[in-house]
Amino acid sequence: MKAEIVTKKSFRVTGREKTYAIENCMQKIPQFWQEHNAHPDGIHGVYGISFMHDAEVTYCIADDAAGQNGISHAFEEGKWLIVRDHGPLPQAMQNTIHIIEDFYLPAHPEIRADPGVMIEYYTDPCGYEKGGQDENYAYEIWMKIREER
Repeated sequence: MKAEIVTKKSFRVTGREKTYAIENCMQKIPQFWQEHNAHPDGIHGVYGISFMHDAEVTYCIADDAAGQNGISHAFEEGKWLIVRDHGPLPQAMQNTIHIIEDFYLPAHPEIRADPGVMIEYYTDPCGYEKGGQDENYAYEIWMKIREER
């Protein structure tokens, strides 16, 4: 796992989304991906974006393409914590998120993650023998941050 803070320019994504209760989102989101992969409707699934609200998570499967049918989200320029890791989906990514939230961020109190949004960035699975199930499959977790001074 490698983490760094980068400044990203503003960007916009378009996708489809569903809302889940926090207590069952880790089971429901992989099912949503299965549904999406069966019928992608032009959305490539480069991003998985979690928008947290109270006891719910709205999860959006999206890509960069403009002009698609779907829900559009814009993100302003700013600093992001980018965590790069690898392993078979979804277990490896869920484990990385757990490590970030429970260990990495508490060990770095100077970094404050925006609790409202987290982005999963998926690399092209075609470059891996077992696709997203490959032990070397690379992905990133992006968290919008502000640095405490």
